Amino acid sequence: MDKLLVLLGQDHAISLVAGNYCIWLIPALFGYVVLQALVRYFQTQSLIFPMLVTSVVVLVLHIPICWVLVFELGLGQNEAALSIGISYWLSVMLLIVYTVLSVMSENLGSFR
Repeated sequence: MDKLLVLLGQDHAISLVAGNYCIWLIPALFGYVVLQALVRYFQTQSLIFPMLVTSVVVLVLHIPICWVLVFELGLGQNEAALSIGISYWLSVMLLIVYTVLSVMSENLGSFR
């Protein structure tokens, strides 16, 4: 990425930082893909409230996670990218937990 940015006329120092940031952002891409699949599933089911709740929970947790990684541990912009990945995966986990609990409660209701 840094070579591409330099080729496009960006400053070399900025290109290096941006390229390094992109490398640290790669794990977040996998979480983003899974999250988007889950979002589409919930949208087709017209289940907006679980997505709203999980998004608010993740937002509330993302801010301190990012603060700790970037400022308290002094790790800089690379850990900002890592905190984005953590937040994506946290969203995925919360939506999966909701789905599993929802299916379990439906199955318990069918036994009654």
